[in-house]
Amino acid sequence: MNVPMRSHKNGKSVPVPHTIADAQQIEIPGELNFAVNRRLLTDILLVTDDEILTAMAFLFERLKVVAEPSGASAVAALLARKVNVANSRVGVVISGGNVGIQRFCALLASRNGKQPSQ
Repeated sequence: MNVPMRSHKNGKSVPVPHTIADAQQIEIPGELNFAVNRRLLTDILLVTDDEILTAMAFLFERLKVVAEPSGASAVAALLARKVNVANSRVGVVISGGNVGIQRFCALLASRNGKQPSQ
């Protein structure tokens, strides 16, 4: 369970574990973000580092888009079928500004030859 999810469910801020999605690896949720999330969110989806890597590979190999791990998280949730999008139009924000070529290549190489989702 990630920090925003654990914080939301527990009703208080909790510390964060390590992830490749470093833009989401905040030490503790900010007071304003925590208050807004507590008021407006009904759920937070959690994706694994492997699911993020699969999404990054899919975006690069199929769409020729370079995405940082945090920026690929929403696509990871879709590819892992963690949200039901049947018969729906879905928009996803993908970002990639915080990943350099060396880190991007190293992350994808760490996948051990796994193929992207179909």
